[in-house]
Amino acid sequence: KEGCKVWDPETLECTRTFKQEVQMNTVAISPLVYDKKEPRYHIIMGGGVPSREAARTLMGGFEIHLCNLLVEEELGTISGHFGPVNSLAFFVDGRGFVSGGEEGTVRIFRFDKSYFEDESFK
Repeated sequence: KEGCKVWDPETLECTRTFKQEVQMNTVAISPLVYDKKEPRYHIIMGGGVPSREAARTLMGGFEIHLCNLLVEEELGTISGHFGPVNSLAFFVDGRGFVSGGEEGTVRIFRFDKSYFEDESFK
């Protein structure tokens, strides 16, 4: 399986693995990891089957995956791209993110109130 691995920069050991059916091209760690008031130990990752193979394999995998770093669990997926996701960046305040896809689209996502109030996102 494809996916994403998180490495400890000091020990160079793999500390977390997030498995996916397709390769991940980009990952971003929430700046709220360090927030004392509303910490969110989350990463977003995106990728997908290369466009030239998507029609042949009927696999896309163009979703963005929101995952919890602490429990190594996927919290949900966000759709919107029609090609592999190649770029992700959280807003500086952690209240949303921007994604860029191979199809030439840049999308802006804002987390709604439930992201900060719902216990399942902590």
